Amino acid sequence: LELAGEPEATPFRVRAGEDGVVNLTPFDATLEGPQIRVERIGVIGDVRHNIGYWLDPAATVTWPVGLGTDEAGRYRVEVELACPDAAAGAEMQVLLDGTAVLGFTVPATGAWQTYQVESVGACDITASTHMLTFKARTKPGEAVVNIRGVRLIPDDAD
Repeated sequence: LELAGEPEATPFRVRAGEDGVVNLTPFDATLEGPQIRVERIGVIGDVRHNIGYWLDPAATVTWPVGLGTDEAGRYRVEVELACPDAAAGAEMQVLLDGTAVLGFTVPATGAWQTYQVESVGACDITASTHMLTFKARTKPGEAVVNIRGVRLIPDDAD
C-alpha cells in the first residue's frame, strides 16, 4: 500500500441505523472515573453487558454521536437501566457537547440486573459530531446506576 501523504484517521462515532435510531452500547462509550466499567453478566448463550460499578458520582459515560444533515432533529432519549430500591434516586444529567439538555432521577427497578427502559425526555440534535454524556449529580445509595444501553429515537411528533 502506498499513500500520497500521511493517513487521516476517521474518528469513531455512533451513527443512526436504517430506522433512524441511534443505539448506544456500553462498548461504544468512554468511561471516566474510578471503578466504573463494562460488566459481563450471564453465561454462554445468555451474555449481556452493562456499564456498572458507578460508585463515584464524579464518573462520566460519554458516547460520540454523528448525525448527517438529513438526520438532524428532535430525539427522544431512552435509557435501559437497573437500580435496586435501596440505591435509587440518583439525580442524573444528560449533556450534549458539555451543555445539560436533560435531567432525570434514577428509578428503583428492584435489583442491579433487573432492567427497565425509561424515557428521560427529548432534545434537539444538529447535524454534526457530538458528545453525549451521562453524569451523576447525586448518589444516595451504594452506586449510581447500571446502564445496558441508550437509544436516541427520532421524535416525529412535530
